[in-house]
Amino acid sequence: MTKKLRAQHNLLREALKDINDEIKKLKDSKKDTENEIAELNGLIKEGKSESIRLASKIKQLGVKEKRLSLKKDSLQKNIDKLSKRISKVKDISNKMQDFN
Repeated sequence: MTKKLRAQHNLLREALKDINDEIKKLKDSKKDTENEIAELNGLIKEGKSESIRLASKIKQLGVKEKRLSLKKDSLQKNIDKLSKRISKVKDISNKMQDFN
């Protein structure tokens, strides 16, 4: 080989080495990015699962709240009935005292 060809060959070899180094860096960067995406996807799934769990809990609490509200209304009706009975008994008691 002539000096000129050898020099061109060496330049091409160096250029190829630089290209291979750059390809390796890009592959490493790609792998890092893929790992980050996988991690973020996992976090998103966890967030969705948590959201679903909390929505279910809210629904359960709503059902419980409704049940307690109905029970409260029922107890209030019973209190009102008892209050009326007590009032009637007091009226009767007062009338009986008036007769005595």
